[in-house]
Amino acid sequence: MLFRSLQKRLGSDPDNAVWRLEQLRLLLSDGKMSEGATAARQFLALQPAASLLSNAGHALLEAEQYPLAKEVLEQASAGDPSPEVRLDLAIATFHAVSPKAALDRMEHIAEAQRSGDYYLARANMLDAAGSTDSAASDLNRALRAAPQRASLYRDAARFLLRHKRIPAALQLVEQASRILPDSPSILLLEASTLEVAQKTDEAQRLLTQIESRWPEWSDPYVTFGIVLATHRRYDEARRQLETALYLGADGPAVWYYLAESTYHLSPDEIDSARKQVERALEFETDNPWAHALAGRIAFEQEQYEKAVAQLREAVRLRPSLLQAHYDLAKAYAILGRKEDAQAETEQVRLIRERYPSGEEDPAIAPNPLLPGQAQ
Repeated sequence: MLFRSLQKRLGSDPDNAVWRLEQLRLLLSDGKMSEGATAARQFLALQPAASLLSNAGHALLEAEQYPLAKEVLEQASAGDPSPEVRLDLAIATFHAVSPKAALDRMEHIAEAQRSGDYYLARANMLDAAGSTDSAASDLNRALRAAPQRASLYRDAARFLLRHKRIPAALQLVEQASRILPDSPSILLLEASTLEVAQKTDEAQRLLTQIESRWPEWSDPYVTFGIVLATHRRYDEARRQLETALYLGADGPAVWYYLAESTYHLSPDEIDSARKQVERALEFETDNPWAHALAGRIAFEQEQYEKAVAQLREAVRLRPSLLQAHYDLAKAYAILGRKEDAQAETEQVRLIRERYPSGEEDPAIAPNPLLPGQAQ
């Protein structure tokens, strides 16, 4: 309704830059990136004011349309050299060009204008450039600059966990819980970090408390479902995930883990599991575990060519997925492709040699750190 009304107004006044900007925002928020790019070009052709350009550039950046965001923000910065615009431009440059090019742009922001967002962005750039220690230092500066920002603790914890600094991550989230004791997202961050640190009992107790305090918030149910599915408690996991969906949750994680739980719980519900994993792949086409599960389901439904296609994509995305190679070997054997089956069997042997302790368990996706977004 809103979009149709806006289109009608643009029909009578196509050179209205404010309405063109609103059109761009609506298209991006609906995920219509190709149409959004066209709208951005139409908007730029109007030579809008710098303030409108900066808003458009930020919208494109939020939508991860980095090359176009960079182009728009370069024009915006010529008329609006504010630190916010310069930071957005540096972030767009980071994704569209390189960490070094982005870091060079960051140097043009005066020290007095460097906010928590500045240091967080710079930490990500330094990390991508291989300067891990400098990145960690900038994360600390980001937290000092904005100690009440829950999102900064989330990003800092993810950084530490990505670099296997689990004790430091636990210390950080405990500090965050003391500073922001009534923030649901911080408490969920702590629970997620406890699970990654293999303190599952503590994580589950905290998740139960969070659900009790915020019973209508879907995120803790999603996280609890993931924790339970990871530990193969599929019946409990499915109840948590179905509650999350009832409360409005959506996205690749909830659908993948629901599909996995459904698949393991009941052979009679395999078609439900198929639909659930297909839903996960609609959100995240490059999820190797979802492709592997879709391939296994297709195999059990005797759709062997489809199984091969899904399993090949899984091992392309993550070559060390042992179960996917094993299932692929079985599918090839049934299809009479003996050489391909032998090749996959050899891959299974090599992966087992490489991971003798079972650290790479491809039957279950790694525990994702999924803190909530509520503040």
